[in-house]
Amino acid sequence: MSLSNKQLISEHFSKAAASYDGAAQLQLAVIERAAEYLTLSTESKLLDVGCGTANLVKFSQGHIYQGCDISQGMLKTAQHKVATCADYKNNFRQFYFEQADAHDLPFADNSFDIVFSSLAWQWCDLTKVIQQAYRVCKPGGQIVFTTLLSNTLVELKQAFSALDANTHVNNFLTLEEAKQQIAQAHISCDVFEVVEHKTHYDSVKALLKELKAIGANTVVNRDQSTGLTRAKLQKLESAYPRHPDKVTASWQTLYSCINKPLK
Repeated sequence: MSLSNKQLISEHFSKAAASYDGAAQLQLAVIERAAEYLTLSTESKLLDVGCGTANLVKFSQGHIYQGCDISQGMLKTAQHKVATCADYKNNFRQFYFEQADAHDLPFADNSFDIVFSSLAWQWCDLTKVIQQAYRVCKPGGQIVFTTLLSNTLVELKQAFSALDANTHVNNFLTLEEAKQQIAQAHISCDVFEVVEHKTHYDSVKALLKELKAIGANTVVNRDQSTGLTRAKLQKLESAYPRHPDKVTASWQTLYSCINKPLK
């Protein structure tokens, strides 16, 4: 990913930090489900890559929580949350936060018992970020991650195609491409599960508003001439499939777990 795209993603997520938790219905559901894979103890040292507002803390416990994110705004919100919210501040004895790029983690080799990342790596080179996670994970440790795949927001893509041929929705990896990128990291997954999540809205406008509120409105390689006018929004509403009167969004989500051998 180019530096300009990384900066754009960081800016959008920073702007969304204050509204994120109120709109992140899918993200919370995926974190809660992914947390069930974790093998934590009271002495665990956990790294949360792309931690956002540190929602993992609500569903996990351990000794040290290290959050890192490319977005400074998200980190500030996370720090405030773990300092003030009872559901968070008592789940780990120590909290640390650092701005960092998942492609180049600023941590020593073999530093963490658990490396976790949820719905962050779809913005990344999957091979590189898995290699980085594996590097900082201790032998005998565990890597748990989730990422979005190509059938995410397929209904929105279909509706936008009625407007024009431009890119309005991100093209994430297909399942086969994800398998290939993981294989290129020379690492095998112990869990590889694909789940189709659904979220529901009263209108396409409400869906687009939620995407903006969580910072997920960044579209890599977007044609800058593709602004959404009122007329285009009306056409989009008409083209979007409804079941029966609700707008449904699909999120093709990969859940994966890697156990790092002791030797």
